[in-house]
Amino acid sequence: MQIEEIKKILDINKEVFLTPQEMAENLIVTFYPTENKNQIIKDFTDNLKKTFIDLGVKVIPFQDSLAKLTLKERLKLKVPFYAKFGKKIKKGIAIIVEGESKTNNLAMRRLISLRENPIITIIQGPKEINSNSSYKEHMELSLNLFAYHMTNLVIMVNNQDFTIYSLNGSHPYFSKNENFKENILNELLPKISAPVMPPSLKDFIIEIGAFNINDNYYQPFIDDLIKGGALLKKTNLYPKKRLVSELNFRNNLYKLIGKKYLDNRNGMSYGFVARQLPTNLNKKIPDVWVITSKSGSDKSKLDKNKDIIKVGLVDGKMIIQTPVGVDIQGDYKPSFDTRVILAHAVGNAILAKEMNNRKLNWQFAENLEKNGMAIVHWHGYIKNKKLLGQALEYGLSNPSVSCSSPQSAVYALRDKLDCALKAINEKSEYNCEIHIEPHHGSNIIYESIISLANILLSNNNISKLE
Repeated sequence: MQIEEIKKILDINKEVFLTPQEMAENLIVTFYPTENKNQIIKDFTDNLKKTFIDLGVKVIPFQDSLAKLTLKERLKLKVPFYAKFGKKIKKGIAIIVEGESKTNNLAMRRLISLRENPIITIIQGPKEINSNSSYKEHMELSLNLFAYHMTNLVIMVNNQDFTIYSLNGSHPYFSKNENFKENILNELLPKISAPVMPPSLKDFIIEIGAFNINDNYYQPFIDDLIKGGALLKKTNLYPKKRLVSELNFRNNLYKLIGKKYLDNRNGMSYGFVARQLPTNLNKKIPDVWVITSKSGSDKSKLDKNKDIIKVGLVDGKMIIQTPVGVDIQGDYKPSFDTRVILAHAVGNAILAKEMNNRKLNWQFAENLEKNGMAIVHWHGYIKNKKLLGQALEYGLSNPSVSCSSPQSAVYALRDKLDCALKAINEKSEYNCEIHIEPHHGSNIIYESIISLANILLSNNNISKLE
């Protein structure tokens, strides 16, 4: 399937660069002026700038990144009041910050767009944190660094190595002296070019009160979400939710900006549980519907009336149907990974339809039509895929983009179709899928959440947070 067709199916209306070299050649970067006196940070920044230029990134002087807004433009801005005064950084430019900035001079204050100007801050790491530190220690540090520096990415440098923190929850370490150019191209640039972009409600058609959560039709799928989520908690693959209010913002103004960037979500909880509903395969691109945990919910204690959200993909448009009485303006927000969830759902339907067309009589297609399918994500990887059954595995070679980026959804559907159609052509039956997202985690397509959780619990070493 061609990329433009995939974009149309997934309701993606912008240009999407898929290879690291394409990303480099279409990236514009400026370096934010600071008073950094740390030589380790300075040396790294100088090398980074040179490497960017070598890779084809357009690096522009800071003054050239600025534009003075007209009165009409200032009045149109839907951003905090401070952004309406003085010259601001133009949309579409990434900002590299060398070292720490003073509270009243953070790069965030110079932005027009919270979504189109990723900020990357370079700091020296604390000595007590290293590659042997636990996932929880890295997560706690990174979330507070994002809040304190008001940044999308943190590059933490030390004498011999550096690590890249992103909202993916990953913390890969790289040598400063070996393969530096390759690591910047393949590991850093994709995270800048495809930053975390939480879905906004304006990305969806909203159908208020259209989801009757008490309808008996939904009960087995809601039970699978709630009971499966409680079982998954025992695997220790789902970190505790972090509230935005708990993070290390410098003042209330920055806290408000942080919430705005997250589309007023009140917190973050890594991973999701989702249940694709039984799917009618009567169209070339079937309509798909999924019930899933809302963004930031506690997967182990899902509240049927507050924490479950129904999303769909119908004729290339994303839809949210809300239960009666739910305040869509509150914290009832879709998962960061909603487009990836829907990419898997529509991919499942396309493939099941193809299986039926070829009269393969595979269990996968029958399950999808009668019972739907589980789609589960956590920030770790399967060590032994044979424990899941006849599993397809794909995605490992993709660039390590950020979660919620359009690239992540395109990769999911493209690779799923490529891998599964090869299996169909070879008549090599499969019953589940492992979609690897580098420096992010795994999406598992399985018959139910409960059955997947039981397999994980019976094999303690099958996966861990990474």
